[in-house]
Parts: sequence; structure tokens; C-alpha cells
Amino acid sequence: MWLIWIAFLIASFLLGSVPSAYMIVKWRTGKDIRELGSGNVGATNAVRAVGKLGYLSFVFDVLKGFLPVFLASRYVGYPLAAACGLAALLGHFFPPWLHFRGGKGVSTAAGIYFALAPLICLLGLGLWFILVLAFGYVSLASCVVLCCGALVTLIMGDAPFACFWIFSMTAVLVTLRHSGNFRRLAAGTERRSKIWLPNLLKKI
Repeated sequence: MWLIWIAFLIASFLLGSVPSAYMIVKWRTGKDIRELGSGNVGATNAVRAVGKLGYLSFVFDVLKGFLPVFLASRYVGYPLAAACGLAALLGHFFPPWLHFRGGKGVSTAAGIYFALAPLICLLGLGLWFILVLAFGYVSLASCVVLCCGALVTLIMGDAPFACFWIFSMTAVLVTLRHSGNFRRLAAGTERRSKIWLPNLLKKI
């Protein structure tokens, strides 16, 4: 049993550590994504760097969180699934291939949530759009939704405790990774999303 756990955890970390945004931007432009835009190795910065092609990074990063958690929950159990989710997230944060400088984990966290609680994830996606439309800050919306997902799991009471544990850990870790964004929010220098409602109205 321990060998199975170790194999799943190592595979989850390695999958999570695949720097899809870096690879796509490098392939498309020959440049290092860490030297472009915000410098973040994530889907949002990849879209800024290469346009719509960058959304492939979002899809892959979601799968990095979804696949190990889904497989572990189906074939071994929820405690291992939670641990695999954490391993994939840490792999995304600290990829050895990029000197342990990775992304902020929102897409990978979404994959973890969808694998364990798809309904909560879909509701969270709706809330995310509402918050981005209302306030324009993707970072704020993402962290609020992740925290709400953990809270809803606790209130529902019928989900395995491992789900609440991994959702809480994910929310805390992703929020900590966005500390720079919150400092910019406090300073009034954080960039607003293109889908902020006033921006959309300007195009009408």
C-alpha cells in the first residue's frame, strides 16, 4: 500500500511540475515567459504573451490537478486523492525544471476541485465570473472562490473530510501565492481584467 501511495505522489508532483505556460510561450516565441508580462509561469501570462494559444496552458494546468486526484479517488481513496492534489499543486508551484519558480496555481486548483466536487466547482465558476465582472480583479475573484469552495464543503457536511482538507489547503496556498497581487490591490496598482463590466460597456 505504501508503494502505491509513494508512486501516486511522485507521479502527481511530476505531472504538476510540467510548466505548460513556459513551454507554449517558448515554442511560440522563443522567449522565457518569466521575462514577459507579470513574469508569472501561468495561463494568464501565457495568454498575454501569445494570445489565444495561451489558453492551452489553462487546459493543461487544469488537467494537472484533475487527473491525479480523479484517479486516486477512484482507485485508492479520498485520503490519497487529497494528498495527490497537494503534490500536484506543489509541483506547479515549485517545478524543478524552472529552478522551483512556478505559477500561482489557480488553474491546477480548479482541476482539484472539479475532480472531487464538480458541482461546487461549477458554482464557483459562476461566482468567479460575477466577481470579475463586478470588481475586475481576477486574483481577488480566484482566491475568494477557492475559500468559498472550502467553506461550502464544510457546511454541506456530506462530503468526505479529505475534500474539506484539500480544499482548505489549496485555498490557503493559492492565496499566499497571490500576496503580491493583494499588495498591488492595496496600493491601487493591480491590473483589471478585460471582462470587468465597465471595460465591456466601453466596447458597446
